[in-house]
Amino acid sequence: MTRQHKHTSLNEKLEIYQATSARYREWYGDQDGQGGSCLYWSLTLMGVLLQHGYRALIQAGSMSWPIVPPGEDDGKSPTHFAYEWSPWREESQAALKLGLLPEIHVWVGLPDQNELLDFSTKFLPQQAAKDGLAWRTAPPPDFLWCGPSELPDGVIYRPDLGAIGFILNRIEHKVAAVLVHPRIRGSRQRVPGTGQGQEWKTRPTAC
Repeated sequence: MTRQHKHTSLNEKLEIYQATSARYREWYGDQDGQGGSCLYWSLTLMGVLLQHGYRALIQAGSMSWPIVPPGEDDGKSPTHFAYEWSPWREESQAALKLGLLPEIHVWVGLPDQNELLDFSTKFLPQQAAKDGLAWRTAPPPDFLWCGPSELPDGVIYRPDLGAIGFILNRIEHKVAAVLVHPRIRGSRQRVPGTGQGQEWKTRPTAC
């Protein structure tokens, strides 16, 4: 049974973050520090939240964080680090043809609390650096857990039904492929997000 409450206490946020981090390291320790992990953090987080009685939903779409302090825009350099859901773009189409993810960001929503959770935020400056961008504002927190009105200044999370459907379909097909694979059928595996089933270690390619 899920429980209804308006706000999540700081202690419970920290407890869930620590549990999620421990499970993520266990499942995806070989990817730690490499970034590109928003989908995997979200799947891991979903499992922990469900175990704690939360009604949690996968969210996906676009995300943007300011990387240039106010008043220091030179009119040329990017002012934000962002992932924009744009499957029609050439780069996204090329990624899809290779079986990779298009440009997209994935996080978790708690509808009963009206809160959004992103446990991959600490990797954003590292990802920006890979794109040749300098993160000149305060670094993001290790994890983001807040209501929409409590987002840091200039930060945008924009869910998109098409992006959500794409990610859910991706997860469904990956899990189905794992469960019917002849080499693992009938054995006890692990499915991220549930605590049971196959350990899914395909490398992320988007956020």
